[in-house]
Amino acid sequence: MTRGFIVRVVMLALAIAPVYAQGGHSTDRFTEDFAFVVPADDGCTGEAVQVYGPIDVTVQTTTDKNGATHVVTHYTPHLTAVGLSSGTRYLALGPTQIVSFDAGAQTVFNVANIIITVAPGSGDNFILTEVVHVTLNAGGEVAVEFDRVNVACRG
Repeated sequence: MTRGFIVRVVMLALAIAPVYAQGGHSTDRFTEDFAFVVPADDGCTGEAVQVYGPIDVTVQTTTDKNGATHVVTHYTPHLTAVGLSSGTRYLALGPTQIVSFDAGAQTVFNVANIIITVAPGSGDNFILTEVVHVTLNAGGEVAVEFDRVNVACRG
Protein backbone atom coordinates (compact mmCIF):
# COMPACT_ATOMS: atom_id res chain seq x y z
CA MET A 1 0.00 0.00 0.00
CA THR A 2 2.48 2.67 1.05
CA ARG A 3 5.42 1.48 -1.06
CA GLY A 4 3.61 2.91 -4.10
CA PHE A 5 2.94 6.11 -2.21
CA ILE A 6 6.55 6.43 -1.07
CA VAL A 7 7.85 5.71 -4.57
CA ARG A 8 5.58 8.48 -5.95
CA VAL A 9 6.72 10.86 -3.22
CA VAL A 10 10.43 10.15 -3.80
CA MET A 11 9.97 10.49 -7.56
CA LEU A 12 8.21 13.83 -7.01
CA ALA A 13 11.08 14.97 -4.80
CA LEU A 14 13.61 13.91 -7.45
CA ALA A 15 11.65 15.68 -10.16
CA ILE A 16 11.23 18.99 -8.34
CA ALA A 17 14.60 19.18 -6.60
CA PRO A 18 16.53 20.41 -9.68
CA VAL A 19 13.90 23.07 -10.30
CA TYR A 20 14.27 24.48 -6.79
CA ALA A 21 18.01 23.97 -6.48
CA GLN A 22 19.04 27.11 -8.35
CA GLY A 23 21.34 28.33 -5.58
CA GLY A 24 20.92 29.88 -2.15
CA HIS A 25 17.69 29.07 -0.37
CA SER A 26 14.12 28.86 -1.57
CA THR A 27 10.78 27.86 -0.10
CA ASP A 28 7.89 26.86 -2.34
CA ARG A 29 4.38 25.86 -1.38
CA PHE A 30 1.68 24.13 -3.39
CA THR A 31 -1.25 21.76 -2.95
CA GLU A 32 -1.64 18.30 -4.49
CA ASP A 33 -4.83 16.25 -4.68
CA PHE A 34 -4.35 12.75 -3.31
CA ALA A 35 -6.38 9.53 -3.33
CA PHE A 36 -5.71 5.91 -2.45
CA VAL A 37 -7.59 2.93 -1.07
CA VAL A 38 -6.51 1.08 2.07
CA PRO A 39 -7.41 -2.56 1.33
CA ALA A 40 -9.59 -4.31 3.91
CA ASP A 41 -6.74 -6.68 4.81
CA ASP A 42 -4.43 -3.74 5.65
CA GLY A 43 -6.79 -1.81 7.92
CA CYS A 44 -8.79 -2.31 11.09
CA THR A 45 -12.25 -1.69 9.70
CA GLY A 46 -12.95 -4.97 7.92
CA GLU A 47 -13.60 -3.02 4.71
CA ALA A 48 -11.63 -1.13 2.10
CA VAL A 49 -11.34 2.57 2.96
CA GLN A 50 -10.84 5.28 0.37
CA VAL A 51 -8.62 8.12 1.57
CA TYR A 52 -8.68 11.34 -0.44
CA GLY A 53 -8.22 15.08 -0.27
CA PRO A 54 -5.69 17.86 -0.66
CA ILE A 55 -2.17 17.73 0.72
CA ASP A 56 -0.24 20.94 1.33
CA VAL A 57 3.38 20.60 0.21
CA THR A 58 6.26 22.79 1.38
CA VAL A 59 9.63 22.37 -0.34
CA GLN A 60 12.68 24.06 1.16
CA THR A 61 15.88 23.90 -0.86
CA THR A 62 19.30 25.10 0.18
CA THR A 63 22.52 24.94 -1.79
CA ASP A 64 25.48 25.06 0.58
CA LYS A 65 28.89 26.66 -0.02
CA ASN A 66 30.22 23.37 -1.43
CA GLY A 67 27.45 23.18 -4.02
CA ALA A 68 25.60 20.35 -2.29
CA THR A 69 21.82 20.54 -2.40
CA HIS A 70 19.66 19.97 0.68
CA VAL A 71 15.94 19.53 0.11
CA VAL A 72 13.29 19.16 2.82
CA THR A 73 9.79 18.37 1.61
CA HIS A 74 6.94 18.36 4.12
CA TYR A 75 3.44 17.09 3.33
CA THR A 76 0.51 18.20 5.50
CA PRO A 77 -2.65 16.25 4.63
CA HIS A 78 -6.25 17.42 4.89
CA LEU A 79 -7.80 14.06 4.13
CA THR A 80 -11.16 12.34 4.35
CA ALA A 81 -11.54 8.58 4.61
CA VAL A 82 -14.74 6.68 3.76
CA GLY A 83 -15.49 2.98 4.14
CA LEU A 84 -16.36 1.70 0.66
CA SER A 85 -18.94 -0.81 1.95
CA SER A 86 -20.48 0.98 4.93
CA GLY A 87 -20.01 4.63 4.03
CA THR A 88 -18.55 5.18 7.51
CA ARG A 89 -16.47 8.34 7.62
CA TYR A 90 -13.06 8.25 9.26
CA LEU A 91 -10.59 11.01 10.01
CA ALA A 92 -7.31 10.50 8.15
CA LEU A 93 -4.27 12.25 9.60
CA GLY A 94 -0.56 12.14 9.27
CA PRO A 95 2.41 14.09 8.00
CA THR A 96 5.13 12.89 5.67
CA GLN A 97 8.57 14.43 5.50
CA ILE A 98 11.35 13.76 3.01
CA VAL A 99 14.87 14.99 3.59
CA SER A 100 17.40 14.63 0.78
CA PHE A 101 21.03 15.57 0.39
CA ASP A 102 22.80 15.58 -2.98
CA ALA A 103 26.55 16.06 -2.77
CA GLY A 104 27.28 14.88 -6.32
CA ALA A 105 29.11 11.71 -5.30
CA GLN A 106 26.02 10.38 -3.56
CA THR A 107 22.42 11.26 -2.86
CA VAL A 108 20.68 10.39 0.40
CA PHE A 109 16.90 10.30 0.96
CA ASN A 110 15.18 9.85 4.30
CA VAL A 111 11.40 9.56 4.51
CA ALA A 112 9.18 9.57 7.60
CA ASN A 113 5.57 8.72 6.79
CA ILE A 114 2.76 8.55 9.36
CA ILE A 115 -0.82 7.68 8.46
CA ILE A 116 -3.52 7.50 11.12
CA THR A 117 -7.10 6.63 10.22
CA VAL A 118 -9.24 7.47 13.23
CA ALA A 119 -12.40 5.37 13.58
CA PRO A 120 -15.62 6.85 14.90
CA GLY A 121 -16.60 5.91 18.45
CA SER A 122 -14.65 3.18 20.19
CA GLY A 123 -13.47 1.37 17.03
CA ASP A 124 -9.82 0.60 16.44
CA ASN A 125 -7.70 3.24 14.73
CA PHE A 126 -5.41 2.16 11.90
CA ILE A 127 -1.88 3.49 12.46
CA LEU A 128 0.87 3.10 9.91
CA THR A 129 4.38 4.43 10.35
CA GLU A 130 7.10 4.05 7.78
CA VAL A 131 10.74 5.04 7.73
CA VAL A 132 12.64 4.81 4.46
CA HIS A 133 16.33 5.43 3.81
CA VAL A 134 17.91 5.28 0.36
CA THR A 135 21.47 6.15 -0.62
CA LEU A 136 22.38 6.38 -4.31
CA ASN A 137 26.03 6.28 -5.38
CA ALA A 138 27.50 8.62 -8.01
CA GLY A 139 26.33 6.23 -10.74
CA GLY A 140 22.74 6.49 -9.54
CA GLU A 141 22.73 2.92 -8.22
CA VAL A 142 21.16 2.05 -4.88
CA ALA A 143 23.96 1.55 -2.34
CA VAL A 144 21.82 1.42 0.82
CA GLU A 145 18.09 0.91 1.17
CA PHE A 146 15.71 0.06 3.96
CA ASP A 147 12.00 0.44 4.39
CA ARG A 148 10.64 -0.19 7.89
CA VAL A 149 6.85 -0.35 8.11
CA ASN A 150 4.87 -0.73 11.32
CA VAL A 151 1.11 -1.26 11.18
CA ALA A 152 -1.11 -1.36 14.24
CA CYS A 153 -4.78 -1.28 15.16
CA ARG A 154 -5.29 0.61 18.39
CA GLY A 155 -8.52 1.75 20.02
